[in-house]
Amino acid sequence: AYTAGRELFVWSVAQQRETHKRELDTKHFMDAAFAPNGRALLTVGKEGCVREWDAATFECARSYDWEIG
Repeated sequence: AYTAGRELFVWSVAQQRETHKRELDTKHFMDAAFAPNGRALLTVGKEGCVREWDAATFECARSYDWEIG
């Protein structure tokens, strides 16, 4: 997964292509990781917010804001 501007892109290594693209409400994120079960993608934004994305739909399922950024 990576961002360009306000868009999140997800690539499948197995399929060797982009599989999802999602407009973000913030620009860029600092890190991303898939959950061990593959059902969620978590991103950490520069504003100090962690977002949990449903890996099937790439809709934001939850967000956690600790106001540390």
